Amino acid sequence: MVVFNMKTEKLKENEKGFTVLELLVASSLTLVLFSGLMTQFGTASKYLTDLKEMGGTEATARSLLSILGNEIRQIGNGVPFQQPEFRISDPLYDEAGVENLSPTAAHPIVLASSTANSITYRINKIGSVAYLSADFDPASSLTVSLVDVASLVVGDPVYLSNASLGEEDGFYGTIASINTGANTVTLNAAYYRSEEATFGIGSTLEAVAEVTLAESSGQIIRNSGFGDVVFADNATLSIDYLDKNGNSLTLPLSVLDLESNLGSLKLTVGITTKHVTRELGTPESTYTTTVEQIFGLRSFNF
Repeated sequence: MVVFNMKTEKLKENEKGFTVLELLVASSLTLVLFSGLMTQFGTASKYLTDLKEMGGTEATARSLLSILGNEIRQIGNGVPFQQPEFRISDPLYDEAGVENLSPTAAHPIVLASSTANSITYRINKIGSVAYLSADFDPASSLTVSLVDVASLVVGDPVYLSNASLGEEDGFYGTIASINTGANTVTLNAAYYRSEEATFGIGSTLEAVAEVTLAESSGQIIRNSGFGDVVFADNATLSIDYLDKNGNSLTLPLSVLDLESNLGSLKLTVGITTKHVTRELGTPESTYTTTVEQIFGLRSFNF
């Protein structure tokens, strides 16, 4: 006798697997979902890469601007151009006592080399000051006795000032030799000074470098006499020379600008990413960040 059990038959039917069509549909849906997830992941990855590249470029530009500004503020440090007898427009006298009506030795900024993309300036880079331990008269001897010569190097351009003694003179020359045992330096024969200037014990001597900061061939470079040092690649630099009221001065700068008008510099630095962006900015193009800041010139704003 055959007994038909409906429940058992239904269970057997339910135990059957998926059909080939069902499997294909499920696989296709899985692939679509997986493809969408991978697309989203790829987009997010490109977004993060762009963000990192752009953020790094902006950080580099701001850091570079800060470094440059720290030095720009100190332009003229060590040059006694505020001395009443050694001012920018004053005539100076050479080693033969001949008057020079248009000297540049007292200029903290080299006018002929300063443009919208380049500036050459004089600065005591390390801030070291040497004090005279004996009177110095360049008309009698070119040997200067100092308390210490440790910070000086042969070939250094140097400036002397007797402002510490309440006097008004300045002197410019270069070091020919150094005697570390005697703490003396001997200067080269060519020099400039204010008329009949002499320097007593306690006068100061400072080594002052001539530094060029410029944009050149897509790079920002600095040269202090020892070759070009690259500060940034894929970069631009522009310089705006401002008067004491913040107005732009017309280039080329004049002696009057240097002596009476110049008060600050506005530096604008632009840096471009090395790789193209994928999602941010304009896709498939490089990204350029531009930062600017005004730096007051301390030595020019007494």
